[in-house]
Amino acid sequence: MEGAETRLGVTRGRQWDEFQPAPGAGPGDQDGWAVTSVPAKRRAAQHGATQAARSVWVARLGRVGLGARGVLYVLLAYLAVLVAFGLPNSGADSQGALHTVARQRFGHVLLAGLAAGFGAYALWQLTVAALGASARAGSDKKAKRVTALLSGVWYSFLCVSTTALAAGSAGSAGGSKAEVDLTSKVMQHSFGRTAVGIAGAGLIVVGAVLVWQALSGQREFELQTGSASVRRGVETLAKVGRTARAVIIAAVGVFVVQAALTFDPGKAKGLDGTLKSFAHTPIGPWLLVLIAAGVLAFGAYSLAAARYAEI
Repeated sequence: MEGAETRLGVTRGRQWDEFQPAPGAGPGDQDGWAVTSVPAKRRAAQHGATQAARSVWVARLGRVGLGARGVLYVLLAYLAVLVAFGLPNSGADSQGALHTVARQRFGHVLLAGLAAGFGAYALWQLTVAALGASARAGSDKKAKRVTALLSGVWYSFLCVSTTALAAGSAGSAGGSKAEVDLTSKVMQHSFGRTAVGIAGAGLIVVGAVLVWQALSGQREFELQTGSASVRRGVETLAKVGRTARAVIIAAVGVFVVQAALTFDPGKAKGLDGTLKSFAHTPIGPWLLVLIAAGVLAFGAYSLAAARYAEI
């Protein structure tokens, strides 16, 4: 009786549906009943999500995704060189790169592999955005979680478009027409011109921040390698590649702002149009070749990260 009163005293105020029999307890075994509170259930669910986010499968998703990202940027560098020397291509942007793959022998098989890689990268980044530091290579910093969310959304789009192309859909052939059309539609609305200008300014700021992060040595990932030479090589590729990517993002922003200021949607350019503009500078195509080398460095860095990143 005293034991029963003690149990009632300990559990007073709790919901009866929070009491669950312990494993192996019989109907008459009073001491075999365990208390599971709602907060405890919530903590258990969070713990399960954290364990899933830290699982080896999430790490594999990240590595496969980084590999796909590397292949994409290597292809973009190749297309940028074609643009620099006036050779025909499908456009030096992600859609142009995918169409280049589609034209190759077994191109649809390669596209299916890339689609799987983009999907893996998207899942990994969305996991990082949702769980922060609980995820592999995650962080609780809001800026990094927002960046991971945007990256996850973008690579989800790439996964869908690559899958459609692999399935035989013609899709977009790349170029800046889509960006011009979107800018034109936005600018037709009230405050549309202002919205376009703010978007362009945002891209410029993002590019500037990314340049600063790259040049100041802030790492996207920690590296797990005991070789000092490998570490230096990967970090050099990261610095060069991330800087080149940031310059391109800022340049896209400049063209978007120019479109807003002149009220001319035709001045807005996507990746393809921005790279082509580099080829029309006073020093000719060599600036674009330099940018292409930076893009190639980013692709090589991504491939190296797929092997050495601490995920």
